[in-house]
Amino acid sequence: MPVADGEATSLWLVDRGAEGVGVHPRPLLDRSRDVADVVLDDVAARRLDIDATAALDEIGTRAAILVAADVLGASERMLQLAVDYSKQRQQFGRPIGSFQAVKHAAAQMLVTVESSMSIVCYAAQSAEEGLPERATHAAVAKAQVTRGGAEIADSALTLHGAIGYTWEHDLHLFYKRAKLDRVLFGTPTAWNERIADVLPLVPATA
Repeated sequence: MPVADGEATSLWLVDRGAEGVGVHPRPLLDRSRDVADVVLDDVAARRLDIDATAALDEIGTRAAILVAADVLGASERMLQLAVDYSKQRQQFGRPIGSFQAVKHAAAQMLVTVESSMSIVCYAAQSAEEGLPERATHAAVAKAQVTRGGAEIADSALTLHGAIGYTWEHDLHLFYKRAKLDRVLFGTPTAWNERIADVLPLVPATA
């Protein structure tokens, strides 16, 4: 766990089974994941002899990429579900997939999925190779891919209609996953701010 000491930060290791450690689960919109509040009450801990700031930055970088990859997988599945359903659902005696508006929506979802794939793969390779810009690449993935995934979730739900949010249909599982991934570890706006912080300022031309 990180501990702030003035302007410095240190990392400490705590035994999960130690006396005084309390774990209190919290409910989530996405019930396929678990979160909890960890409460420490007079618990013994061991300080780790590492650069805490660098370690936390690296953890944040990899977490951002993993969340982006998670929502990419959900996006691919939502696209497939939407396309399959648009071939089955009938309106005015025709499959809704034959309507131009539905085709455009599905095409936009596909473009978002394909671009997200490139972003996630590049960010993951950057982290694997330890490139100096890996934190920025991770920020791009977290901001762009999770935002796109949330938009895909809305489009997929629109194409499905009310059935997409029922317990009997799988779409609601991926919808909730995408919506939580968008805000997990920070919203796209927060991660875009990280990108802006490292971009060089170019003076406006006269």
